[in-house]
Amino acid sequence: MDSKTLRFVTLIFFHRIVIDGALGSNAPLDRHQTLAVSCSRPESRTARAILQEIVHPLFEFAKLDFPLSCPWNSVHDIFRVQEAVKVQNSARDWECQACGKRFVSEYAIDLHMSNRHANLISRSPNVTCFAEYCPILRCEVLSPDLAFGDQVYWDSALCEADEFRDLRVQCSGPCIVLLSPPSLFWTDLLSPDLDLLPNLSAPTKRARVKMSV
Repeated sequence: MDSKTLRFVTLIFFHRIVIDGALGSNAPLDRHQTLAVSCSRPESRTARAILQEIVHPLFEFAKLDFPLSCPWNSVHDIFRVQEAVKVQNSARDWECQACGKRFVSEYAIDLHMSNRHANLISRSPNVTCFAEYCPILRCEVLSPDLAFGDQVYWDSALCEADEFRDLRVQCSGPCIVLLSPPSLFWTDLLSPDLDLLPNLSAPTKRARVKMSV
């Protein structure tokens, strides 16, 4: 083999390495990767915010640990690690702490996470796409930008009875907790009026938080 042929073969070899590294192997996606690709980041973000700002504080108020068996436990969030390495320095400055790159929008850094840090998805055995629970968490009501652009055309989320029956079976067992005050219902917690938590008084009676779906 002469030197020109050797040089050509070497270039092709290294080019193949670069392409494989950029695009990844041809191996089929595993269960976690498939879920990450199909899971909506914006809806997951809204569902995550609802859980963090409304649901989790109720457990803290009652001095209870959030059940590990509940699909809403943050350890099961498919994007938990990726969200943890995203930092917003200002309105137009987002930083990826995994590699140091900066972006002008959350949309741009989300694309970066999908393209460059796909390995940072959660590997929990019970990994969950929080966006799948938007119907029961009423994401469209609590986040106007998810409902027909930037406008809300209804006061409550549209319900599909069959979907809600399935979601109720998934959530009713591990996510029910005893709390105060009495007659505190799930629909009250997820109403558009989010100023509920400051009104919680010291527990005098035990009341079930129920999923009224």
